Amino acid sequence: MFKISIAAGAVLAVAVSVAASAQTPHQHGGGDRAHSRAEFVQQIQQVFARLDTNRDGFITRAEAGAGAAQGGQLFAMADANRDNRVSLGEATGVATQHFDHADTNRDGQVTREEWRQLREHMPTRG
Repeated sequence: MFKISIAAGAVLAVAVSVAASAQTPHQHGGGDRAHSRAEFVQQIQQVFARLDTNRDGFITRAEAGAGAAQGGQLFAMADANRDNRVSLGEATGVATQHFDHADTNRDGQVTREEWRQLREHMPTRG
């Protein structure tokens, strides 16, 4: 199974991911098999539930641990309505956008190579 950090990964889900420079499914032992959009969304939901420590349906910067520069950037990307908290819908939205962007052959699956290509073309801050 793969894991995605929303504020510092959906990707991530979000994106997540959550967000483009977030951790990919393959960074946590996901193997070489491709992962479907449904698997990706399911993992976003699981990570969201884990990060939402007070169970209010939102992730705050404190809950996300988004103090680092990259984490803060990713949190801002996911916080679509700029209310300083990320809902499951926001997290899923940004993460699935990155999934869809990574799915270059549009087969509904993202391979390790597709994630690698996405990461290579992302701007970095430093």
